[in-house]
Amino acid sequence: MAQKLEKVEGEKFLYIHAVSNVYYIRIRTDTEDTERSLNTTKKTMAVKLRDQWMVKQTNAKFNIEEPKKAPQRLRIDKALADYRKAGFASIRRGKLVHPGKKHLRTEQDAIPTLDRFFKTRHVDELAHDLLDEYHTWREKNVAKGDGAKTTDLELNTLSKALDWEVRKGRLVSNPIKARARYYNPSKARHCKELAASNTEELHQAAALLFEDPRSEALAWQFLWESNFGMRTEETLALRRDAKNTEDPGFISGESMYVRRAEKNADNPAIYLHPEGRILLDAMDQWAKVRCPDNPWYFPGRSKTAGDPLSPWSLTTALDRLFKQGKIAKKLTSHGGRAFYVLVRRSNGVHDSQIAVELNQVGGLETLRTSYGVVPLHWLQGKGPKLKWLPIKKEDYAWAKLFAKLGLKVGDIVPAAAV
Repeated sequence: MAQKLEKVEGEKFLYIHAVSNVYYIRIRTDTEDTERSLNTTKKTMAVKLRDQWMVKQTNAKFNIEEPKKAPQRLRIDKALADYRKAGFASIRRGKLVHPGKKHLRTEQDAIPTLDRFFKTRHVDELAHDLLDEYHTWREKNVAKGDGAKTTDLELNTLSKALDWEVRKGRLVSNPIKARARYYNPSKARHCKELAASNTEELHQAAALLFEDPRSEALAWQFLWESNFGMRTEETLALRRDAKNTEDPGFISGESMYVRRAEKNADNPAIYLHPEGRILLDAMDQWAKVRCPDNPWYFPGRSKTAGDPLSPWSLTTALDRLFKQGKIAKKLTSHGGRAFYVLVRRSNGVHDSQIAVELNQVGGLETLRTSYGVVPLHWLQGKGPKLKWLPIKKEDYAWAKLFAKLGLKVGDIVPAAAV
């Protein structure tokens, strides 16, 4: 082969094969003396490849790192699709994590709305002005969500998708990692504003839910969350067929074990206080009549197995009662948790203890942010000392329903389960 190679005049290291006209590069080092085909018969291409080889040789000699190729332009919808395909993965404290059930839905719901607006736009088009346009567009065109707060949640999903692209080398940096938020916490309503103000208001609202057989289970959910301060996710996981302390709904003495929504479960069980045991006994009576074969404490439409109630059904039902003018103030499912805090505070219980009872891992600061501050005299035993049950059993929310079903309303605390 070497006998057929001819030096290209005026070009360093470049040779041409006399028969095939293929260009070669002559490589001479301390350990190597050979020719390498450039696989081209075009001189301009051969010169370009020779020059690239020479640059690499120079960089290697002086330990110069070769510049990385800039990633190709990335479309926003492609970034979102990659993020979804990765299971909405993100890095927290150096570990690869995926969202839990609650936050997974937030991520999933955000994708279609983001896609509707950004369509075929590219990541390099993202700027604060475009985010402002998204916020304005969303308020005008998307009914689901509560405006500014939901906008922030959706843009947070987009930002995490871009972080994932950076990690995978498809993007140099995340252009919206530092951005202004549209939601103003100072304008937020405390959860206590969406809770019943007293025992009578709680039971009157629940009684309205009991009037429709389709919302009876929702009434029990509302009363349960108000009696024990449990989150909706924790409440709906409770099962009557729980076998041990690992199963949500398992009862041992005055304790019921639950599956906490927060990963750091400082308190794995709720205390079945006397009024709560009356409520539990009433629920057991109702279940034997309405759905004896259903394992869920708060069953969905199926009377056998099926699924528990939807996490959004209770708030939707309470909102409907408010819009119909049947209840005086807007109440929510999470407002039940706030009512629990109100009752405990009214009886002089300190926030530090309530935080543990709620498994509020954020502690006192989160508790006060969500439920407001406590009047000082309440801590001195001068609070209104609210109860979870009305004084008269005929005012219990389920009283009229039980009269129709021929069941005892119940006002005697049942013995604790062994």
